[in-house]
Amino acid sequence: MRSVVVAVVVAVALTAAGCSSPAPAAPTASAAPATTQPGAQTTAAAPTMTATTPPSGDVLADAATKVGCTGYAQSSDPAPNADKWGTCTIDGKKVQIYQITGDAAYRAFLDSVKAYGVTEAWLVRSGDVVVAPSDQTQLDAIRTKLNG
Repeated sequence: MRSVVVAVVVAVALTAAGCSSPAPAAPTASAAPATTQPGAQTTAAAPTMTATTPPSGDVLADAATKVGCTGYAQSSDPAPNADKWGTCTIDGKKVQIYQITGDAAYRAFLDSVKAYGVTEAWLVRSGDVVVAPSDQTQLDAIRTKLNG
């Protein structure tokens, strides 16, 4: 568990520093089993998609839309002191969005990432939503849209 948390914290630090990491996995297709009806040819059902994008009404998906971040996908990996998080892009640059409930959890989040050089100045917070763009020149626009 500790190694997963460290990996996520390192990813946050690298993203905030302008480095990129692999994109989240794309949806996967799985084919349903073939069905046979008496006197009919064997047919295969259409593939089904496993969605990685949360439904509308999700606080992070809504925040991503609000700041103009496209391709939002929620991560299944844990992040220190975050309820959940995901990634998206603005102008082709990776952005991470976190839901961190409460000031105590936010302060603990900041403490956990400061060892990797991430500071509060690299983040935009509005309520329980924290946005960490890899391109720091996007901070002002994100702040305006998220708080507007």
